[in-house]
Amino acid sequence: MPEKRAGGVRQFAESLLGDLMAAGFRVVVLSLDAEESDDFGAGITIVRNPSSNHTGWRRFAAYLCLAAGWRTRQSQKREELLEATHSDVALFPTPIACPPPGNVPFIVVIPDLMHRYYPGLPEYRWPKRLARDVVYRRYARNAAAVIVDAEAGADDAVRFLGVLRQKCSVLPFQVPPAIYRHRGMSVPEAASIIEKFGLPKRYLFYPAQFWAHKNHSLLLQAIAALKRERNFDVHLVCAGWADGSFRRQSERILALARSLGVAGQLHLVGYVCPLEIAALYRCSRALIFPSLLGPTNIPPLEAMLMGIPVLCSNLFGMPQQMGEAGLLFDPFSVDDAKNVIARIWVDDRLAAELSERGRKRSSELEKFDRVATLRTLISKSLLSK
Repeated sequence: MPEKRAGGVRQFAESLLGDLMAAGFRVVVLSLDAEESDDFGAGITIVRNPSSNHTGWRRFAAYLCLAAGWRTRQSQKREELLEATHSDVALFPTPIACPPPGNVPFIVVIPDLMHRYYPGLPEYRWPKRLARDVVYRRYARNAAAVIVDAEAGADDAVRFLGVLRQKCSVLPFQVPPAIYRHRGMSVPEAASIIEKFGLPKRYLFYPAQFWAHKNHSLLLQAIAALKRERNFDVHLVCAGWADGSFRRQSERILALARSLGVAGQLHLVGYVCPLEIAALYRCSRALIFPSLLGPTNIPPLEAMLMGIPVLCSNLFGMPQQMGEAGLLFDPFSVDDAKNVIARIWVDDRLAAELSERGRKRSSELEKFDRVATLRTLISKSLLSK
């Protein structure tokens, strides 16, 4: 199980847990977080192994050992833990810095291969790009099955990892259970939950960590342009870790907002719980999602479920995920972002139409039978023993 700060990877892992339980499997969670909670639900056993969660150069050294095919003390310990759980199949929500198990058939999720598209991003400096190539290729080639979130992800796995297409199965993202349970929240209830943040009545919402690929800077430039050219006072509410390892990135965003003259329109609420996330969605004018990465993403699914209009990046698998339910824009173009923001900001009829389209699209996407797909993949994995 990835750490809580792992963003979408963590959310996808939690959704997989729910699917596995719904399919009737006995589930043991091997967590890399020493402070992992026990609230996954009845019938799930938690085994904590935080020592295998390398950081910095220790992680890079682990990647080198993996590339050389050496089994470290940590990887041996993890295999012993796996064996002690008497598991028939292991499922990795993302590859990790240890060799894949040799004693248990396994399925691996390849979240994305975006480092191949954006080698210049600070989060993809050369050590991480090299490590990702080594780790992802090793896991994908030795796995009984590879899970991706969209057809575009399968294409990337074939292209960059040399995986056979028939080994890849598409398991689309879904709304995390922690958000899904609040889908019926009313606007008055939501307003009372987020009252403590002191937010304006109308705002755009963007839940994302402050990585460069999340593209906060484009939003600030678009908002500044609307203020300068059309005297629009567009407020942006951002949720995500603003402390610890993300402090420098969040401070950089605040400094940019001040330099553009829109610091008063930027509201950082920090890390918020699922209940607060749902409330922030419900009271927002729209979700704005300019992320450069894909293939697909979870926040647009959450917004559609909550009946909130979506303004979304047009890259990779996002157009297919959205269908006709959102306004797409080029996340490299300030003008494009500015134009879609202006449309949703002033046009109530458009906002209502997109809200209805989003709910319809959300219902369509819910029809995908994830449980049946997982059952099939696990059966195939057992046959590969």
